[in-house]
Amino acid sequence: MDRLFFENIRCLRCDHALAYLPDVRDLGSLDSAGQELWRSPVGMGGRTYRLCENYSRENVCNWAVAAEDPNPLCRSCRLTRVIPDLMKGSNKEVWYRLEVAKRRLVYGLLTAGLPVESKVDDRERGLAFDLLHGRCGFAEDRLSTPGNQLAQEALISRLIRAEVSAAIRDAV
Repeated sequence: MDRLFFENIRCLRCDHALAYLPDVRDLGSLDSAGQELWRSPVGMGGRTYRLCENYSRENVCNWAVAAEDPNPLCRSCRLTRVIPDLMKGSNKEVWYRLEVAKRRLVYGLLTAGLPVESKVDDRERGLAFDLLHGRCGFAEDRLSTPGNQLAQEALISRLIRAEVSAAIRDAV
């Protein structure tokens, strides 16, 4: 039995394209519907999607956006205000890892029924993430060391959760 993981973009068994579909809270397979649109072949009522711009252009996201949504970014990526400087070293990998942790957090917030709005949409209570490399207390070369990956991802997740917890606490 093949498994799908939250970050997969292709099925390991049949090579079908995959994306997380936030409106149905599921990682679904996708068939091309033409003109950069996608449709899930499994019971989504013919609904069409676009891939998040950070999925189709940068390969750092795996979420879809409803075709009628004018925003090119998914619900998670539109919360990010600042990304690491991609001209420096392994910062694209740093950005990818930060986005993975943030998507898992956003998924958890959505699953818990908590509001997930960006600062652009709700200046007072919205969330915003400034993903600045070097602010977490570890050096760039340590990020690429395989033995440290899980510990670093856990640290990143804790930092993001702490930021969101503070934002929620301030909003209540």
